Amino acid sequence: MEESNIMQEHEHVNVPPPTPASSNMGVRKRKWGKFASKIRDQGRNIRIWLGTYEEPQMAATACDIAAFHLKGRDARLNFPDMIEKLQMSIQEYKIST
Repeated sequence: MEESNIMQEHEHVNVPPPTPASSNMGVRKRKWGKFASKIRDQGRNIRIWLGTYEEPQMAATACDIAAFHLKGRDARLNFPDMIEKLQMSIQEYKIST
């Protein structure tokens, strides 16, 4: 019954449904309940800290934006169907900085 309520909530909103943190690349749940996000830049062999977020989808989206920025269309994304929105987010960020 609870699962059907969740599905109904997400029918009208254009966001990915909740997923466990372990299923999102670059996302890890902290002991205190927030979700940490980081990505590796293989070219420079470094980890890039992206921050902590209230929801796993927020952390996964941050990871997707960073991956797309670093690797372009070759990036493996948590939400590949949102690629167009990610491109717009990156362009807005570049314009505002």
